[in-house]
Amino acid sequence: MPQVLLPLIPPGATAINEIISVVREKQQWTYFCGVQPVFQHTEDDRKSFRMFTAQLCAQGACTQAQIIRAFGVSKNSILRSVAKYRQEGIDGFYRPHKGRGASVMRAEVTSRAQDLLACGHSRKEVAKELGIKHDTLRKAIDQGRLQEPTPSTEESQKPAVSHPTVVPSDKSSRSDADASAASKRLNNCSTRRRGTGQANGSGPHPRSALSAEETL
Repeated sequence: MPQVLLPLIPPGATAINEIISVVREKQQWTYFCGVQPVFQHTEDDRKSFRMFTAQLCAQGACTQAQIIRAFGVSKNSILRSVAKYRQEGIDGFYRPHKGRGASVMRAEVTSRAQDLLACGHSRKEVAKELGIKHDTLRKAIDQGRLQEPTPSTEESQKPAVSHPTVVPSDKSSRSDADASAASKRLNNCSTRRRGTGQANGSGPHPRSALSAEETL
């Protein structure tokens, strides 16, 4: 008489294959191998999900295609998870991410850069002097961490120098102006001659004026 086989998938579980299944209940995911629970994580624990599904694939319990079909994840995602598991193991999924290295624009570098900019050095000169990239300096200026000097307000407020305006004239205007200038020169000469004559005694003599009075 044939023996009755018990089901290998617990009730309410989602089958990944004939042996491995998962139950989603109360924001918990519980993985089963047959009817035995083997792993559990919260619904929002993405790191544990990636680790365990990668472990299933790496150990041959599931294929990558079965994980993709059961959970709807992308092929690239499962490939990266399996590669990480094989290279770094379980700890690789929980190790803190390596942050960026120390900032190039440290406090002393920023202070020195500000001094050079204030002295009128160009961005290229400042970057070369401090041994930093020009793009790094530009970002610091754009973000407001460094200030470039603005043109002096005194120079911008200087009054504009006015130049005499030359008015063009026609021929008749020039002739009138020449005649007026010549007349002024003649008057000046006559005035100087009269003044010279009085100084040399060429005017009426006092004696002649007295004789004229006696005759009257």
